Amino acid sequence: IVTGVQMKEQAESTSSYSTLRARNWSAPETDYVWDGERYRVKSVGSRPSSIDGNSSTKQETDITMAITNFILAVEKKNNTIGRELLKMLASLEPLVTQSRQGLMFMLLLEENKIFNSFFSATPEIEVRMNQCYSQGLTALYTCFHVSLLDAFSREDMTFFKILENIGYLVQFQSLLSTHSAELTMLEDHWITINSLSHCRIVLTSEELGVFDLSGLAHRVTLSIGVGREIWEILPSGLKNQKPIPVSTVLFTKGVNEQQMLSERVGTNSMEHTINIDGLCKLEVYYMMYKEYVTQNNIPGDVEKLDALMTPICKHARAHVFKDVKLLSMVDEAVRLMSGSRVTSCKSAKDRTAMSVTYDSVSVLSREHCLVASGFNNALSALRSHGVRPLNCKKNTGSGKYAFNGFQLKILPKEYRPPIGSYGGKIT
Repeated sequence: IVTGVQMKEQAESTSSYSTLRARNWSAPETDYVWDGERYRVKSVGSRPSSIDGNSSTKQETDITMAITNFILAVEKKNNTIGRELLKMLASLEPLVTQSRQGLMFMLLLEENKIFNSFFSATPEIEVRMNQCYSQGLTALYTCFHVSLLDAFSREDMTFFKILENIGYLVQFQSLLSTHSAELTMLEDHWITINSLSHCRIVLTSEELGVFDLSGLAHRVTLSIGVGREIWEILPSGLKNQKPIPVSTVLFTKGVNEQQMLSERVGTNSMEHTINIDGLCKLEVYYMMYKEYVTQNNIPGDVEKLDALMTPICKHARAHVFKDVKLLSMVDEAVRLMSGSRVTSCKSAKDRTAMSVTYDSVSVLSREHCLVASGFNNALSALRSHGVRPLNCKKNTGSGKYAFNGFQLKILPKEYRPPIGSYGGKIT
């Protein structure tokens, strides 16, 4: 994974090579071989004349004559302009080709660190990608395992039919800002989540929780045992080990003081780009879900989904600072389509706690008849006495959220902890 900062530094250190790559300039087909450390010449063949400084007199004459004829044609304003222009371009093509090959030849023969530094970064990037992918794959497995048990406990056959015919939807929710180190984390997050969309899940009759990995790197097939009880109720397609495609979407909203700084200096474009990408992928899955449910008379609240998708599109495209309502609406839409959600920030204990508790109380309100007057009380209780303070204590030794007075004012109202639950020093 290459972050924006790394790409900029790499471009500055390898400006010539990067320029050639950007313009799709290629080397001659059989002139060079990689010997493990650097490129070396295998067979030079006929070198371009521009390398040794001996240019073709005939080509120069042809170009000069073509330009002269073109100028004369323009002056006469007759219909030979196009024909003369084509002749000039045709005469320029061999020279352009030789110049391109000559520049590439010089770069490959150069005894410096430009070319080698480009290739030496590859192992580091590969290791970084593997580290991120392993974390993402673990989150994917955990989500699917929990969703599987939840659907089985509720005898929700709709979930298994959706897995068989559409696939598994996972929404990743990020609260990272687009400033400083968090921007790099967000870029890694995005690339990893996109890579997970190439993963496939296969269910087996082995003991519940047993899993196996196969396939190519970053195109993994995840075989998961479901146990005999769940295996007996699976649709025939899943019993025949039909691969389940994974659809991953990412939505992000920075909510802290660093995001406010990013908004002021104009470095917040990454957030908008990610949300538009997530919106497009969510709409694709939504259209497949709607078509399948409608055609097969599967229980599903399509009307409610239709009503949600319109404001989701509006909020995603508007790109409003601290618009956490977008995240809440996406979470509700994903739940209606039997999907899962993963929430994270920098340390997954402060901003994440605010988001998870808010959505938990929202579910109580929507699905379990929590009265409106009890919403804030339930929210304060979860944030003060629920499992989230314990998470903070296990991570930092303090059972308080790491917010100070200034940060509290920046947070959206929905994400502000109750008095007495914040003040931790370790972030």
